[in-house]
Amino acid sequence: MDLPRPRRHPDRAQAAAMPPVLWLAGVLGAQRRDRTVVRWLAEPDRLVAMPTGIRWNAISLPSGIGLPLLESALDGPSAHRIGPVLHDTRVDGTLWLIPPDQEADWVALHPLVDLLRNGHLLDVPDPERTCQAGGSPVHWAHWPEVNGTLTSTQWLRAALLARDHVGPSAAESATPLH
Repeated sequence: MDLPRPRRHPDRAQAAAMPPVLWLAGVLGAQRRDRTVVRWLAEPDRLVAMPTGIRWNAISLPSGIGLPLLESALDGPSAHRIGPVLHDTRVDGTLWLIPPDQEADWVALHPLVDLLRNGHLLDVPDPERTCQAGGSPVHWAHWPEVNGTLTSTQWLRAALLARDHVGPSAAESATPLH
């Protein structure tokens, strides 16, 4: 399968002005983007495979860690640092979209964290269906107010380290997501 070639990222003002569906599907290139938008209109629960490493990479966390972390972040002063977050019930995990140039050793930071980069395919639903669990096994747990916002890796690292200082939880006995 041929993956799309990297293309110029829209600047923050362009990304913010785009509808979420165009910003997200734009990673596929113009022709596939347009087909995807039309398909999502007809089939809102359809999942579309989108590659990491072009506009974003993803951090994979078990839901027992990722969902409480998201809830805490959205209730606090760091809400503006949170980009799109997927909840995949098939693997009971969350996927946090981060900037594509992040190459940190996330597993060394936390054993249940996995960095998905350069061509890993994510099953992605229509971003207009944010937080609508039930229909699709993958849904958006969070979509930011400003398109193009990606989760700050500095914030995510600090939040994971702070969480671990509070003490281990039962969720940490889960296996890593890949």
